[in-house]
Amino acid sequence: NLVGVDLDKESLELARENAVEHGLLNQLTLFQKNAWGLDLANEYDLITSNGLNMYEPDSKKNIQLYHNFYRALK
Repeated sequence: NLVGVDLDKESLELARENAVEHGLLNQLTLFQKNAWGLDLANEYDLITSNGLNMYEPDSKKNIQLYHNFYRALK
Protein backbone atom coordinates (compact mmCIF):
# COMPACT_ATOMS: atom_id res chain seq x y z
CA ASN A 1 0.00 0.00 0.00
CA LEU A 2 1.12 3.51 -0.79
CA VAL A 3 0.16 6.61 1.20
CA GLY A 4 0.72 10.18 0.11
CA VAL A 5 0.43 13.24 2.33
CA ASP A 6 0.60 16.83 1.13
CA LEU A 7 -1.07 20.15 1.82
CA ASP A 8 -1.11 20.99 -1.88
CA LYS A 9 -4.17 19.63 -3.67
CA GLU A 10 -2.43 19.80 -7.06
CA SER A 11 0.47 17.66 -5.80
CA LEU A 12 -1.98 15.05 -4.59
CA GLU A 13 -3.72 15.05 -7.96
CA LEU A 14 -0.37 14.53 -9.70
CA ALA A 15 0.32 11.61 -7.36
CA ARG A 16 -3.06 10.13 -8.25
CA GLU A 17 -2.36 10.54 -11.98
CA ASN A 18 1.03 8.82 -11.56
CA ALA A 19 -0.65 5.97 -9.70
CA VAL A 20 -3.16 5.55 -12.53
CA GLU A 21 -0.39 5.60 -15.12
CA HIS A 22 1.52 2.86 -13.29
CA GLY A 23 -1.49 0.74 -12.36
CA LEU A 24 -1.21 1.47 -8.63
CA LEU A 25 -4.40 3.41 -7.97
CA ASN A 26 -6.01 0.56 -6.03
CA GLN A 27 -3.01 0.58 -3.67
CA LEU A 28 -2.97 4.35 -3.08
CA THR A 29 -4.41 6.46 -0.26
CA LEU A 30 -3.93 10.22 -0.32
CA PHE A 31 -4.36 12.71 2.53
CA GLN A 32 -4.42 16.49 2.27
CA LYS A 33 -2.76 17.24 5.59
CA ASN A 34 0.17 18.99 7.19
CA ALA A 35 3.00 16.49 7.73
CA TRP A 36 3.92 18.21 11.00
CA GLY A 37 0.44 17.48 12.36
CA LEU A 38 0.34 13.76 11.68
CA ASP A 39 -0.11 11.74 14.83
CA LEU A 40 0.86 8.20 13.84
CA ALA A 41 2.65 5.37 15.61
CA ASN A 42 4.00 2.11 14.19
CA GLU A 43 2.12 2.50 10.90
CA TYR A 44 4.64 2.40 8.07
CA ASP A 45 7.57 0.33 6.84
CA LEU A 46 9.15 3.19 4.90
CA ILE A 47 8.75 6.97 4.85
CA THR A 48 10.25 9.29 2.28
CA SER A 49 10.16 13.05 2.18
CA ASN A 50 11.01 15.22 -0.78
CA GLY A 51 12.47 18.29 0.87
CA LEU A 52 9.86 19.31 3.42
CA ASN A 53 12.63 20.67 5.64
CA MET A 54 13.56 23.21 2.93
CA TYR A 55 10.27 25.02 3.55
CA GLU A 56 10.73 25.34 7.31
CA PRO A 57 13.54 27.62 8.54
CA ASP A 58 13.08 26.63 12.21
CA SER A 59 15.44 23.72 12.91
CA LYS A 60 13.45 22.73 16.02
CA LYS A 61 10.34 22.25 13.90
CA ASN A 62 12.33 20.17 11.42
CA ILE A 63 13.59 17.96 14.24
CA GLN A 64 9.98 17.57 15.38
CA LEU A 65 9.02 16.48 11.85
CA TYR A 66 11.67 13.78 11.78
CA HIS A 67 10.69 12.60 15.26
CA ASN A 68 7.12 12.27 13.97
CA PHE A 69 8.40 10.25 11.02
CA TYR A 70 10.38 8.01 13.37
CA ARG A 71 7.32 7.35 15.56
CA ALA A 72 5.25 6.49 12.49
CA LEU A 73 7.68 3.73 11.47
CA LYS A 74 7.04 0.13 12.49
